[in-house]
Amino acid sequence: AVVSTQSTGKNLLLIKTSERLSAVTALNHSWIVNRSQNKNTIEHQKLKRFLAQRKWRALQKTIQSARMFNSLLGSKKHTSTISPPSVAMDHRKLMVAPGDSISITAHLVSAKPTCSWSKDGTLLTVDKQKFCVIESDTQSILIVSQFNAQDEGHYTIACSNPSGAVATATIQLITLAPTAPCVSFEKREFVTTEGETVKLLADIVSEPKPTVVWENKSKKDVAKSKSRFTQVEDKCYATLTITKVKLADAGNYTIKARNKLGRGAASVQLKVLPRKDSTERLQSDVSREKCTAGIPQKKKYSAL
Repeated sequence: AVVSTQSTGKNLLLIKTSERLSAVTALNHSWIVNRSQNKNTIEHQKLKRFLAQRKWRALQKTIQSARMFNSLLGSKKHTSTISPPSVAMDHRKLMVAPGDSISITAHLVSAKPTCSWSKDGTLLTVDKQKFCVIESDTQSILIVSQFNAQDEGHYTIACSNPSGAVATATIQLITLAPTAPCVSFEKREFVTTEGETVKLLADIVSEPKPTVVWENKSKKDVAKSKSRFTQVEDKCYATLTITKVKLADAGNYTIKARNKLGRGAASVQLKVLPRKDSTERLQSDVSREKCTAGIPQKKKYSAL
């Protein structure tokens, strides 16, 4: 059957293939069967508009696909740059006198950390009366008010971030009864480098708070004799901080603690390593002396 000449070119410019003319119908179209009588033509502007719309749709799909790919790639990069959290405490055990308030500081190294505190495996309820938590990007501080025997136990902080890893740190709180000072060091030797800052940390068990003196190998109170030496003490610990360490600072250091019930003392060794630039300068001076050792020196004549 021959297609009527009233059919226009719009039937040929359809996006959906199901609405287009079939091959047999197209071959029997009036344009082909009777080309001399066919006066129907496709308008140039309509054809141009149709081709522009098809090109624009293809470009939109390409842009959408590129955006999806970039977003997926960006999310993977963002996830991979987040480091696992890290948490640490200054002490593993603290002695607390009944009735005192104690603050436990946890140092955080993490991006967007989420932290929680627990006691002996049970999550703590922060009521701001007994337990209070103060948080920042680098620290989480747990404050225990009016410490008593029921507050003894192991306190644990657990921190997580978007990386999915979890880091924990634990400290033990023990009720402190009146006692003479007992001093000890976790390390037998502290090692540092010339020019650095070093902290000598000693554990103290004492009630009431003791009077502390740090002495060097010359039996001198270093905190009073040198401005580079500062000391901090409490019922549970004592710290001697030395800034801009010198090679002459190396040697034995003794801490002496005293309260009304008695005395306690302990010693530790400080080792100071020379800086790399100092070693290189010394080697350079030695090599220069070797090079000039065999060269005869010019004689100097004094004026007559």
